[in-house]
Amino acid sequence: MKIKRFTSDDDIQVVKPLLSLATSENKAERALFQYLKSKDQCLFLYEKEGILAGCIGIELSMNQKAVIQHIAVSQDYRKQWIGKRMVEFIREQYNIRELRAETDDDAVGFYEKLGFEMESLSEKYKGVTRYQCTLFRN
Repeated sequence: MKIKRFTSDDDIQVVKPLLSLATSENKAERALFQYLKSKDQCLFLYEKEGILAGCIGIELSMNQKAVIQHIAVSQDYRKQWIGKRMVEFIREQYNIRELRAETDDDAVGFYEKLGFEMESLSEKYKGVTRYQCTLFRN
């Protein structure tokens, strides 16, 4: 297992299909360029046995707070706690005391298993219930 920061536009075509699991393909490419140029946003890549298996993108703010912008795990590597390891890495790497994410019904269970507190945002988009998930440092 190796987690490294996404830092090169040479890797965009390799990372884009994975990030597209967390957003649309069109938005994935824009997000990758944003991660490269922003000082407050970072994308980390999770490699397992030399293969890109997951990614997590965050936006850092003041007072040891961060927001998960994107999180994705390749279909072949799901159910191996890679998502959990990436969240733990972010919390430790930046000494995060409050970590937030916004999600839908498809991923709310993932955040619940990690101990995030859930708040329904109702139907933020027509027919789609969204949730604000927050994890506080113990």
